[in-house]
Amino acid sequence: MIRLSLVALALALALALGVMAGCAATSSKTTAYSCADKDVRIEYLSEQTAVLYVQKNKFALDRVRSGSGERWSAGNVGFWTKGDSAMYLVDGQPDINCQLM
Repeated sequence: MIRLSLVALALALALALGVMAGCAATSSKTTAYSCADKDVRIEYLSEQTAVLYVQKNKFALDRVRSGSGERWSAGNVGFWTKGDSAMYLVDGQPDINCQLM
């Protein structure tokens, strides 16, 4: 009986550790920028997808080819980063320069 309980405990522990390892692999990274009079955050969900938060708006972005730095885009929304600097464009407004917070 004790042997069966130890086997069940070992299986439960192995399952719990496997679930926790899977959660760690899907964690995201968020970076904050100061852009003119707005605070902007970008949450990198994977190497190919991100969410851009500008004020109360959020935009799902895909990574696109860039000659330098990283570029993210979705329709009329774009976000570019290089080092501590960034720039974003929303709804055809002029590009807004940003600095890492």
